[in-house]
Amino acid sequence: MKITREMIIEAAERLQSEGKNPTLTAVRAAVGGGSFSTIQPVLSEWRDGQKAPTAPIREFAPQAITDRVQALAAEIWSEALELANGRLKAEREALQAERAQYEAERDEAAELADELTTEIETLKSLNEVHMQTIENQTTQLAEHEARIVDLNQALAVSTSTNTHLEDRLEAEKARIETNQKMYQELSQRNRELEQEAARADAVIVALKQDMDRLNVEAVSRETKITDLTSKLFVGSSKLTELETELRLTKEQAATYQRRFDAVQDEIKEIYKAKANRKGLKPKSEDGSND
Repeated sequence: MKITREMIIEAAERLQSEGKNPTLTAVRAAVGGGSFSTIQPVLSEWRDGQKAPTAPIREFAPQAITDRVQALAAEIWSEALELANGRLKAEREALQAERAQYEAERDEAAELADELTTEIETLKSLNEVHMQTIENQTTQLAEHEARIVDLNQALAVSTSTNTHLEDRLEAEKARIETNQKMYQELSQRNRELEQEAARADAVIVALKQDMDRLNVEAVSRETKITDLTSKLFVGSSKLTELETELRLTKEQAATYQRRFDAVQDEIKEIYKAKANRKGLKPKSEDGSND
């Protein structure tokens, strides 16, 4: 039966709903077979789709920051942002390199698991052949023993053919001994095949454990880079708020300057009016007569 992508995803979701970990081995058993190299890419894609996005953390700057502190804060945030970007880029590149190496090791492990599975199936087939051979030899051995009994009875009945029967008896004994040796050799070979199958099963278990560990490490590193991205977004938001406050402060200062200039113009007009009423020259801005 061909294993499809839908069958793999359905098996993983069913295992997850039952509170079980959808590992490669568990999914393969749930779909009833299939190669690890076929199941692994679909299972990885499904796991990536299960990850929930992390909500960004927002913090607001204090309201009592002065103009000078705002400018200094903007510069500090700019430098911090550059440092964070550099660090994030370096860690992202390192994570990508590690992930590429992990994926290569994972694919290699999946291929090795497929090869070992094929070899185990071959060993099991050979074992079945050997067991069938042993069964046939056992049947032949029983037939030979029955034949020996018949020969012994014939020997007792007919002494005239004693020599001939003894020769045949010796030949049958030799054949029995040969069959017994073959039976022992086949039994020894069967035990060796069972030992090899047990070692292969142990290797597969170890490989599956390594693959599960590598999957856990990949999830941990992806969580780390998500946290760093969230922190970078928070820093950018704070910098935007500081720039907005600085712009508003500059606009207020310009408004105050215009109002101050208007008041000075009004004062000059008042001095001119007083000088005209008294017949005096208007004072200059420093208070002295021109």
